[in-house]
Amino acid sequence: MLPPGVSFVPKIETLKGVLNLNKLFDTGKIQHIMLDSEDLYTDISNDVELFVSLKDRVRRICNSYNIGLLELYGVIFNN
Repeated sequence: MLPPGVSFVPKIETLKGVLNLNKLFDTGKIQHIMLDSEDLYTDISNDVELFVSLKDRVRRICNSYNIGLLELYGVIFNN
């Protein structure tokens, strides 16, 4: 159980995750997802054509469910 005002934000980073978006969104409990493009690209063995297709698919599905899409571009660490 999450406290009020806190939401779960799944991080999608694999082909399997992209293919299961509809099931995830059908729960009605998701408002945003995070797409880790770098991990997805690695998961599909650097297939550029498939990568572009999957990113388009994620955007289309998010739009159809009115889900916010957060795209991860690298990571910055600070000590």
